[in-house]
Amino acid sequence: MKDTMEIALAITDPRRLAKLKSVASLDRAALLEFLDDPQLTDLLPRDAVATHLYFGSEYCEHLFPSEDDLSIALAQANRLGLSFVLPTPIANDGLLTNIVAAVEKLPAGSEVLVNDWGVAQVMKTKFPETRTVAGRQLAKVIKDPRMPAPALHKIYPSN
Repeated sequence: MKDTMEIALAITDPRRLAKLKSVASLDRAALLEFLDDPQLTDLLPRDAVATHLYFGSEYCEHLFPSEDDLSIALAQANRLGLSFVLPTPIANDGLLTNIVAAVEKLPAGSEVLVNDWGVAQVMKTKFPETRTVAGRQLAKVIKDPRMPAPALHKIYPSN
């Protein structure tokens, strides 16, 4: 049995959601057009299809989605058949309140990517049915360890 590759489209800027409205599916061609980065052509498999939509930032509290933007992102993910992932940054009390309100709106099957032990604890106690995933800040990594270094170097040659 062949494992299905999971490919996520990550969006931090809500203005980019408008571009998704004209897309019927996020296959390889649509992903390459959306991302508009020729260096990615060699990295995406020929049969690539996005499976997840990450909306928000795991690094910046000011990029946490507004209620309206979250609703639009959820609608686009649903329309495109994508699993929704809400990335969360390190959170102060005010942001934690916003995170809780956002998680209450997530459909079943969504994931919350946490980068803060306090957010992880709230997820465990208040939302045990929602899948919680450790983010890069919490895991102390700068890239996905499943991506080989030479492939990453094609995208970020100076880093």
